[in-house]
Amino acid sequence: MAGPEAAPAYDIDAAHTEGYWYSRYNLGHLVMRSGNGVQLMPPKEKVMQMMEMSGIPQGPANPYLVQAPYRSADPHLTVKFNGNDNDFSNFRWDQAAMDRTVTPQAVGYTMMKEIVWSKSFASDIEGPDPMNHFRALVLSTEAAAQAKFMMTNLSTDDGLYVHAWKDGQVSNSSVLPQDQVVMLWALSELASYASGDYGWFAAPLAHDQALMMADGLAMAIMGRTEATPGFLLDMPSRDLGEALAALSVYTGYTQNADQKKLVLEGLIPALAGELGARMDAQGRLVAGGGFSQAATQGAAIKGLVFAYRVTGNEANKEAALRAWGYVETLWDGTAGVYASDPGATVYVYSTRDVGDVVGGFNALLNGLDLDVGQRFADFFNGAVNRSGLQLAEGPPTGGGGDTDSVPDPFHAGQEFGQSPVLATEAAYDVATGEWRVINHRFTTAYAMSASNQFMWIGTWFGKASVPGHGIPGAPAR
Repeated sequence: MAGPEAAPAYDIDAAHTEGYWYSRYNLGHLVMRSGNGVQLMPPKEKVMQMMEMSGIPQGPANPYLVQAPYRSADPHLTVKFNGNDNDFSNFRWDQAAMDRTVTPQAVGYTMMKEIVWSKSFASDIEGPDPMNHFRALVLSTEAAAQAKFMMTNLSTDDGLYVHAWKDGQVSNSSVLPQDQVVMLWALSELASYASGDYGWFAAPLAHDQALMMADGLAMAIMGRTEATPGFLLDMPSRDLGEALAALSVYTGYTQNADQKKLVLEGLIPALAGELGARMDAQGRLVAGGGFSQAATQGAAIKGLVFAYRVTGNEANKEAALRAWGYVETLWDGTAGVYASDPGATVYVYSTRDVGDVVGGFNALLNGLDLDVGQRFADFFNGAVNRSGLQLAEGPPTGGGGDTDSVPDPFHAGQEFGQSPVLATEAAYDVATGEWRVINHRFTTAYAMSASNQFMWIGTWFGKASVPGHGIPGAPAR
């Protein structure tokens, strides 16, 4: 008699499916349910117009749309579930436990996430669905409102953004390069969606206005870099990789030929050259900035592949492959993740770190056509499921009834449970082989950055979940 069948291995299809839904849970709970942000209250007639456009008779009850997400919050639920999933007031978080600071990175990564999902919903990847079309209309409207909020409240006279706003005023006037590149990426994605190429866009923001915002920020970044050459070049290696990715995406969407040329022939080669100078013969990068080695390698791989795609410079591809070769030496098959740093006895992974590594996988898998799918799946299962970073999951990914130990929202801790979103940080102890979540809060920039990467790498029934997997091609010169 045959014995019991072995449990199926966790493969790339499983990772794609869970990544798709985890990404969706994180965004939907942040910008429609949680209350974690400055509220957006569109006029009733605007909502009715979007419902009519998409063909739905009724939208969700008690949504809380967001025009500026807060920096972080406690994602535990605050009320007893009334049995109606479509009543979004069931999923509010504790207002008193929120860090009500608004930052460019929290806003920028959220805007990207909204556009990533708008593109997916508009593409009918799941099949034509009026509710998905409504979601695309709402999410892109939120992204446009967030761009306006940033311009109104956090912009400087020279077109850059300050680091923080809170309770109606600027709370940190520092101008950080990391903030600028994230907002440039976000505004570029918004301009892309506003082009009309995807449909289901009803935000009060014309394509030329969105392009003007992206071009204005790019010009301001170049102006600051010309005046202070170290503005971008002195960033840690992880942030250089992120800047390369953002600038590469911008070149694919801008219609300003002069600025495109300056970025392609000036900024991108300079940043890629600096990354190359920080890499040894084995592909190990100088980390720094408090970033782990694994996160640094992942972000650098992504940036270098994006730079290769838009410039055609083979040196960038070769550097990305060297960086990949080195990070593979950190693989720990027992943990199912890379050692966060060489020789570490405790691997610490923030959600942002996970996103950086997944972004590197996306660049290799879908930008260079490398066969790294199973390694990605193993990493995703270890760093997201086994680690406990995904705090809960809904029915589409098992809802607590599968074998991945991720509970359903209403059995995920404290009296009423918690939202199916990402925690901030987890640690793996090499000696005990155990994971534990060491920061249970939801950090907006980290969660949205990772969720973007989960979606970009994904496929749905053999098609990219988002057109092009978020990877730029060679822009028209």
